[in-house]
Amino acid sequence: MANGSLDQHLYPKKVNAILSWESRFLILKSVAAALNYLHCGWEQCILHRDIKPSNVMLDSQMNARLGDFGLARLAKHGPEDETAVMSNVTNVAGTPGYIAPVSNCFQAFTTKTDVYSFGMMALEVACGRPPHVHVEEEESLMKWVWSMHKKGQLLEVIDDSLQMNSKLMTDEVLQLQIQQVTRVLQLGILCTMPDPSVRPRTERLLQALKGDWSVSLPASRTGSSPLPFPLTSSTMYNTSSSDSLLVSDD
Repeated sequence: MANGSLDQHLYPKKVNAILSWESRFLILKSVAAALNYLHCGWEQCILHRDIKPSNVMLDSQMNARLGDFGLARLAKHGPEDETAVMSNVTNVAGTPGYIAPVSNCFQAFTTKTDVYSFGMMALEVACGRPPHVHVEEEESLMKWVWSMHKKGQLLEVIDDSLQMNSKLMTDEVLQLQIQQVTRVLQLGILCTMPDPSVRPRTERLLQALKGDWSVSLPASRTGSSPLPFPLTSSTMYNTSSSDSLLVSDD
């Protein structure tokens, strides 16, 4: 592919090679669409089992394609195409940091383990940090984002390379991008919850990224009671004092 893989753009060797938020968001939507097709669009469910930035390939127009199906396996569809389970698993497969906890413990792979991997990648795309890098008191990326959410400071985890002068865009574009990045972070948290039943189906995940922003999170990472989110980030996170948020492709 002309532009290599997503990880090469998230961690570029050139300092000025910044992947814009608009591009990141479109890439995530494309991968979510691919994952939804794998899980729901064929007579059998396809479990990818290794979703990560280095397996997302980009063409000359920065359109994303999900690649590397070396670990992929077929499974029968479960109820509502959300609980397809691959049986006869003899070993844990995937990449550390992107593997759901249940896969590590019980060697079970379902559509919800793919959703976990996607959620971890979504957090990485928004934060600009790989999941295995420990930050702030030895917290993993996932735990760090969750702790910042609980503090009401979720937008502070955004990739520093996206911190640009908001005067470069209109207020409408700025607010749209703030809303998008907030929802990506919320979806990333939801997709990486320890309880697989709390993670969204790929169809619901794709709907959210396309504009249906009715996202809810449990009150804690160990619970399952929904905690509704408002439709805009401004009622939860104070962004009025910041003049340096997201930059568009322009």
